[in-house]
Amino acid sequence: MTERSSIRKRILATALELFLEKGYGAVSVREMIETLGISKGGFYHHYPSKEALFLAVVEEALARWSNAVSGITANTALSVESRLRQLFASPLERSGSYYGLLQEGFREHDYVRTRTNGFVRELLRQCEELLLEGQRLGEVRDFLDCEAWSFQIAATIEGAALLASLGGVSGLKGHLKGCFENTWRGVKALAL
Repeated sequence: MTERSSIRKRILATALELFLEKGYGAVSVREMIETLGISKGGFYHHYPSKEALFLAVVEEALARWSNAVSGITANTALSVESRLRQLFASPLERSGSYYGLLQEGFREHDYVRTRTNGFVRELLRQCEELLLEGQRLGEVRDFLDCEAWSFQIAATIEGAALLASLGGVSGLKGHLKGCFENTWRGVKALAL
């Protein structure tokens, strides 16, 4: 890794920590520079503005989530049931603060809305493909409307994580496990 890419990654990681802790609006470039121990010119050499850095942070977070979902759904060594169970557990790998950060981004940047919409559409597509694969393998009911169920699954997963990020919902792991169990009872092939 080059020194330039190493510094960019360090700036990105520090910005993510600060944005998650305090929110995008509350963090100044000066605070980032002081936390990082770099010059103002060094910062602007890598990111032309705080907004550009914020968009890079959002892109990194969504790319991680997308890669995690793809990794789960593509793992054909596991049953469809196991992969679906992992999808339901995937919000546990994310900080609830990400949702607050994304909401802040929705208000300020069309790019964040567009990019998040793309992530959700990809999640829907992968859930539907997983259910269709389950039908082909005999794990999922053959008469199931996979498109409708994929929407329900994605809405449950992302909705549970959003509710937990707002506070007042404790035991996210248990709730997601229960949501998975209810969903699996609804989609599994009757002969299983």
